[in-house]
Amino acid sequence: MAKDSLVRKIFEIRYNEPDQVPSLLEQVRRIEQKYDPAIANQNYYSSQVFLLSNIKKNPDSARMFLDSQFLMLKRGELDADNLKAKTAFSKAIYFQGSERYDSAVNNALSALDLLQHTTDSALLYNIYGTISDLYAYQGNLKKASEYYKYFIRQALQLKNPARDAVILLNGYCRFAEASDSIKNIATTYLFAAKHAVDSLHLDGLKPILYTNLASYYYDKQQSDSGRLYAQLSIKEMEEHPSPNNQPELSCLMLINHYIKQDQTDSAALLLQQLLTSTDTAKYFRRDLRTYYKYAYLLAKKQHRLEHAVAYQERYAALTDEMHQAENNKLLLDYEAKMTYMANELEIKSKEYDMKRQKNYVIFSTIITILMFGFTISILYYKKKKRVIEQQYWMQLQMRRDSEYRNRLWEERNRISREMHDDLGSTLTSTLMAVEIAEQFPEQKEHLNIVKERSQSLHQQINEIIWNLNVQNDNLRSLNHYMIRFAKNFLEQAGIEFIWEEQVSDEDTVIQSFQRRALYLSFKEIIHNIVKHSMATKVVLEINCADKMYYFAVSDNGIGLKRKKNSPESSHGYGMTNIHRNISNLYGTVNWTDGANGIGTRVEVRIEMLT
Repeated sequence: MAKDSLVRKIFEIRYNEPDQVPSLLEQVRRIEQKYDPAIANQNYYSSQVFLLSNIKKNPDSARMFLDSQFLMLKRGELDADNLKAKTAFSKAIYFQGSERYDSAVNNALSALDLLQHTTDSALLYNIYGTISDLYAYQGNLKKASEYYKYFIRQALQLKNPARDAVILLNGYCRFAEASDSIKNIATTYLFAAKHAVDSLHLDGLKPILYTNLASYYYDKQQSDSGRLYAQLSIKEMEEHPSPNNQPELSCLMLINHYIKQDQTDSAALLLQQLLTSTDTAKYFRRDLRTYYKYAYLLAKKQHRLEHAVAYQERYAALTDEMHQAENNKLLLDYEAKMTYMANELEIKSKEYDMKRQKNYVIFSTIITILMFGFTISILYYKKKKRVIEQQYWMQLQMRRDSEYRNRLWEERNRISREMHDDLGSTLTSTLMAVEIAEQFPEQKEHLNIVKERSQSLHQQINEIIWNLNVQNDNLRSLNHYMIRFAKNFLEQAGIEFIWEEQVSDEDTVIQSFQRRALYLSFKEIIHNIVKHSMATKVVLEINCADKMYYFAVSDNGIGLKRKKNSPESSHGYGMTNIHRNISNLYGTVNWTDGANGIGTRVEVRIEMLT
């Protein structure tokens, strides 16, 4: 069996059939030893540490494989930084399995420091994900969300869209209950996952996506949307059955919705279906307690007091059981930590006694040899380091020169395209109007056409110059240019324009490609309002804080007769271009009806790159 097939099978069965994994790891090890025995052994030891510590929950057995890695490190078999980082990361995994999260975080951060000058995307991906998990276990969701963003960026570099969507959904589930600032990031993850699932047709992820969307909308008090996605989730689970499906979550949300809406018959029917179609014995305690809670509320509304009392007693019993289990877990964890510390202390004491029994002459000889070897190693290391640094800086300079030439070439091509497409067509129409005016001097309208084309040409040249000027790469220039354009353009159309800015620091730098995409999108929105909305008033809101740039444009026109947040249905109004420009920046665009169904509101949000 090929190595790739073996690795794929290991990933598929490692949680469900962990006892079969060691034999498969040994087969992979034998294949890799043909090319590099040291790397093959390290990969094998690292995989065994993860299997025994985190899956089988047997950190004592994992310690043997961890010690083997450090023995290879002492022998000098793992000189490269990424191999040293992998060893430190294995130690972090070991401490994670032992639930010693402080030590696990320190070792994971050490591994991250060793990878500062490497491009091992797969290892960085695993380290960032583990650090985020560890901070989450410690309750530090702010740090967890920070490293989860790096985790997502590394995942995007590996170019696996299906896994990216799963990671985004997991990010929402992890941070949905955090503070408002972190919850906003989690919401971004949720809708980015929705975009990925919809665009890539990942039907297998739709049940969990719709369940999370239902939870999000219920949390936002948008019960109709929550009910819709809860029903869609249940429907997708029925059409795509899987052992991982959890229909009880969506069913419980729907039951709560029906109870609040006084639709007791629908709630009772769904509760009965949930009881007969799923095995409540397999529920998590939290879900089972929620089940009894809603059953109690329903029985109370239906005036079935005996059933209400029975459900309330079960709910109270489960609550006490959960508290007791939590207290027992804390006691067991404390006892395990004390036992581990006692064993470690005993081992260190025996090692110290053995060291004291060594012969002084042998010890002195070893020290002399080590000092001599250490001196030679330092001299060799310094020489090797100088050579590596020289090679690194030469490669870095060559790469920078190449990137600069590529950026210059791309910028020249962009300017050439804009001048050819925009200025070329405008100049051609202007020259044609001039020729007609020369032939028919008594017709003044051709002169007006020349004037309009000249003004348009002047505006296009100004925009190109503004885009090229690096001094404009800040929020003050972007906001001022957008407001000035909208004010002049809407004034000519006889439309009232109101704007409001809330920017914490106007000198904040914004990348030129982001600035250009935002301006072009804003310009397209204003053009659409003038051409199609029949509006008499336009309101612009700009807000920037915590590297998030947001603007919203509202009008009091006729609105967009299309489905909510559906850019595919608005090709005639240039919305596809706006959606593409902002999606390229990993931003979001939302089209909604205005207040009381009057007009249209367009919201654009991106994360600024520094």
